[in-house]
Amino acid sequence: MRILKVVCKLLAVLCILYFASSARIKASNEQAFTTLFSVLNPTSINLVIAHPDDEVMFFAPTLLQLDHYFDTDIPVSVFSLTDGGADGLGKLREEELRDSVHLLFRRRKAEVTVLNFEDGMKVEWDLQKTSEALRKQVVGDQPLFLTFDDHGVSSHINHISCYETVRNLRAAHPESRSFSLTSKRSIFQKYTAFVPSLITVLRGSRQAVFMSTFKQYLLALSVMMNAHTSQMVWFRYGWWFFSCYVFANEVREF
Repeated sequence: MRILKVVCKLLAVLCILYFASSARIKASNEQAFTTLFSVLNPTSINLVIAHPDDEVMFFAPTLLQLDHYFDTDIPVSVFSLTDGGADGLGKLREEELRDSVHLLFRRRKAEVTVLNFEDGMKVEWDLQKTSEALRKQVVGDQPLFLTFDDHGVSSHINHISCYETVRNLRAAHPESRSFSLTSKRSIFQKYTAFVPSLITVLRGSRQAVFMSTFKQYLLALSVMMNAHTSQMVWFRYGWWFFSCYVFANEVREF
């Protein structure tokens, strides 16, 4: 019982510290944006994901900052290479993705395109076909791409294929710039919520980390709960309380 009380007190202190650190977090986000994107003038911003709900479960901290800092006249597109229909809910999940993107991007209207590649943990896509499908729809000759890295968060083959697809697009868009979400390899890194990222922010690290303020985290959580209703099964709540990705993203150019 004593240990439980200590843990609860520690959690309460950490949550208060997170809530009270909004100004530091905003300053850190501005610095990260300047480091990564200040010299860029993209003709479009393009998020490439594998499934509806990837955009909010993995990329919300970054998307909220891009929406805030980039000019509103830069078009934004979200490309989901599948409709997430492995369980037969593809049409519903496509509609949920559109609702989610509408709620996430407060300053602009983002276009959503859902492609028909097969959803599955063991499904390998023809990367030439995925690249060609996107090439036809990307706006401008200096697009900015955001996607998973070559580890795909958890070695998910669909996520990794998003990374390979964006790499292949360079031939068609030589002036493009590509950025990836850095996968965390250890359980400690993945499931200690906001704690490691908050320490990084408070220490003033030069890592390019986008971290949601407490208010932005609640916004992303409400988007997930209200838009992706078909996906809010019991274990998703654990993800939203403990996963590092819903609180912060480390982003790198590749």
